[in-house]
Amino acid sequence: MITFSILEDDYETAESLKKHIAMLDIESKAFEAKSYKAGIDIAKKIHIDVFLVDINLMGKETGIDFVREIRKIYHKKTPILIISSMTEMKFKLKAFEEFNIAGYIDKPYISDEVVEKLEDSVEMAKLIDNKKVTFSRKDYSRTYFVRDVYAVHRVPKKDRQIKVISYDEETNTIVEEIFKIDNNLDEVLDLFDQKDALIRCHQSWLVNPKQIKAVNYSTEKLILPHDIKIPMGNSYRGNIEEFI
Repeated sequence: MITFSILEDDYETAESLKKHIAMLDIESKAFEAKSYKAGIDIAKKIHIDVFLVDINLMGKETGIDFVREIRKIYHKKTPILIISSMTEMKFKLKAFEEFNIAGYIDKPYISDEVVEKLEDSVEMAKLIDNKKVTFSRKDYSRTYFVRDVYAVHRVPKKDRQIKVISYDEETNTIVEEIFKIDNNLDEVLDLFDQKDALIRCHQSWLVNPKQIKAVNYSTEKLILPHDIKIPMGNSYRGNIEEFI
């Protein structure tokens, strides 16, 4: 499933964009926000594949402010389409130069062009976040999208068992499952061919750095979406700091 975030405070434009997304021949879900804060909240709680952002929002923060924040917490190549009028060229240039924008949807827009830009953005998103990894136990195995694996925990006092904490897009819930490994957590890291897909944050924990939303240094906990808290060991702080 490809997830879209539409940050647009004009109702008719937002509805039109949702209709264009529905025209794509893919399984998709669109989340709508009318304000900077609502858009950021969605981006932190749900993994978004493609962002559609109105430059000229009502309120203190602009679409540029939103894009700047998204680039801090998402992959630098996550596709962002800017929604703007033809007269807002200075904002376009700023967005293109600073934030590697995937494209622009000019108002008023041509339907076929919007669909084409959405299709291109979906293909970009697949290249970034469509990596998969498989965990197994006896006669059961499960394949995850790397982006959906939040953390992996070596289960204490259990021989070679790990708990995989992941996000299920279909049900919008957190799922925890137990699997077997042959050796230690280094084996789990070897399953991921994507650099820094998971990093060690504790002697018995691995975390997806893209899912770290905050750090509570007083309790030595990492805060993930859905208010998941996992421990951070002192000797592993260096692994975390470059991602926060």
